[in-house]
Amino acid sequence: MSTLKSPMLGDSTTEENKVGSPSSAKALIYRTVLFCSMTSMLLGYDVGIMAAALPNMTKDLRLSEAEEEIIAGSLNIVAGICAVLAGHTADKLGRKKALGIACIVFAIGAGVMTSATE
Repeated sequence: MSTLKSPMLGDSTTEENKVGSPSSAKALIYRTVLFCSMTSMLLGYDVGIMAAALPNMTKDLRLSEAEEEIIAGSLNIVAGICAVLAGHTADKLGRKKALGIACIVFAIGAGVMTSATE
């Protein structure tokens, strides 16, 4: 009788690890925690990048202290607002369509940043 190969991936070959069993629930919890942790790490990475880029932005764009604060604070404010909107969008349109919309918004943003000349 085989056991659960990887609780992170939910690999399973036994009867007791079917959907709805305690083992599959445990695997789901592990995956959920993993993805939530990755999201937090990525937001922390974004904040770190912003902290490193802000001095150069201030110098190049001649920003005042108030403008610096608005730029730095907008990252977290926009992330929070978009997280709430993403939940409502997923509830109304479904998860796949919500992810598709997020990908389109990301691609447009990447295109705008790529086309910036200065």
